Amino acid sequence: MVRLRLASPSSCLTISLYDLFGDGWNDIKLVKESASGDVQYSSPNCSANPLIEKICGVKDGFYYFGATNTGNGPAKNWWEVRLRIIFL
Repeated sequence: MVRLRLASPSSCLTISLYDLFGDGWNDIKLVKESASGDVQYSSPNCSANPLIEKICGVKDGFYYFGATNTGNGPAKNWWEVRLRIIFL
């Protein structure tokens, strides 16, 4: 997991999720945990690749981001998952 601190409501993050082959991430999801403990999951799919999310105007505190396998077995095609976070 990556831990980032957003210190003001004017801080923004742009998160880009890519799938190298355009077939989705299967059971792998991006986990986003806010400073208040809210957890959200997202991943690109065949119609949204790359999936780009912008997070702005958030509360001061630490935010956690990472990729996790939400399936029962080993992650399939884990090597095609790409995640980029840009802090502005």
